[in-house]
Amino acid sequence: MDTAAYYLIENESDFIVFLEDMKFTNLDDEEYVFPDVRFSGWPLLDINVKGPKFHQTVTSSMIFGMSILNEEIQRAFATVRYGSQNLQRLTNEDRQNLDIVFAITEGSSDAEGPTDKILNAVVTFLRDSMTGMSGWQKMVVVIAFIGAASTCGYHYITQSASVEQHATDRQAQIVQATNDGINRALTTILEYKQHGESKVSQEVEAHGQSGKNGLVKQLAADPTVQSVSLGEKTISRQELNTYNGRQAVDRQRIEKVDSFFVKGVTRSGTYNTDLNISVIRSSNDESFTIKASGDVITPNELTALVNALSNNSLIKISYLEIVEKGVVSFGQFNTLPE
Repeated sequence: MDTAAYYLIENESDFIVFLEDMKFTNLDDEEYVFPDVRFSGWPLLDINVKGPKFHQTVTSSMIFGMSILNEEIQRAFATVRYGSQNLQRLTNEDRQNLDIVFAITEGSSDAEGPTDKILNAVVTFLRDSMTGMSGWQKMVVVIAFIGAASTCGYHYITQSASVEQHATDRQAQIVQATNDGINRALTTILEYKQHGESKVSQEVEAHGQSGKNGLVKQLAADPTVQSVSLGEKTISRQELNTYNGRQAVDRQRIEKVDSFFVKGVTRSGTYNTDLNISVIRSSNDESFTIKASGDVITPNELTALVNALSNNSLIKISYLEIVEKGVVSFGQFNTLPE
């Protein structure tokens, strides 16, 4: 296909120009047809780890961290395409598009992986299948994915902090021309988010942030790591030490009663008296774990859960739902309603 027939995006400047051009289209249309866009070589996940063990090597902490990040990106894609973060929904083709290949720079621990395949899969779905969303909302989903699947810039992730606070995260001595580019990108992206932020885009952002936090937490657990850089943001050893403690999160607790398919019941706790109940919500196929204390659940309730598992039948559960950054983290079992 002639490149003139579609938008080719090879860097951030191309993407910002694309967003500015799209403002002249009918973004308010609730059945907006997404334009034909191709990402090539951009965006990037750029991870640099400094420490005595990190010289053209990938340690187990780095491998596990990258795996956590990749899994969260997969969950974000499943949320958009299938309305559920359940990874079992992904097809083999989906998984191939979501696979990130990192290149390790010789003589260093700089891992760089283009995530253009992920963005191309997202925009293809938005163009061919996603209905009931305005142009603003679809564009913000793409913006959210760039934030989730890259280390390009802070302006792709919604945060409560001010622009000045974000600026302190960036390397010092940035030339004025670069600052002008950052301000242009920030202004454009904020305008889109003001018009088109949605529950879907917020969930994508939450998965991306969870993945990056998981990566950094894995690296922080390795005492030989001196610093970690994600794109232009560098996290010192002192800051990494805070990841070893409990992280402050935006957490909500909601009392709920829902119908579930039970996919697993396993013992947990020091004396194997507690339970982890793996469930899939029937209304939206969302999967998570409901934890049950051995002091709370009765033998009859345990029998009912096991029967639901064996028969693949629905069962109503009253529980406390824990939501972190807009995504269900886990549930706490209360009872089985009559």
